[in-house]
Amino acid sequence: MQFDVTDAVRNPWGIVHGGVTASLVDVAAERAVAAASGALVQTGDVALHFLAPSRVGPVRATATVVGERADGSVVVVEVRDTGRDRVAARAVAIVRRRS
Repeated sequence: MQFDVTDAVRNPWGIVHGGVTASLVDVAAERAVAAASGALVQTGDVALHFLAPSRVGPVRATATVVGERADGSVVVVEVRDTGRDRVAARAVAIVRRRS
């Protein structure tokens, strides 16, 4: 999943707003679990670490389901500013199946 970097997603310093990155992580994690399980899902918890600013884009998130717990699937997400070829953020999310 990815998006182009435009003025609509930049903060006053010209970098992608952290909330936009967080939303990308959330959706990428949910889609990974939904694709693997076919279930309706929702993100329960995210630990997000910002490593470098995204400025050029497109910004791409790659999500990998790495395990299962009693409370959901464990998903690792890497966010990359492909225009600068660097990792912008890494996250671990717990995605739960809806009942």
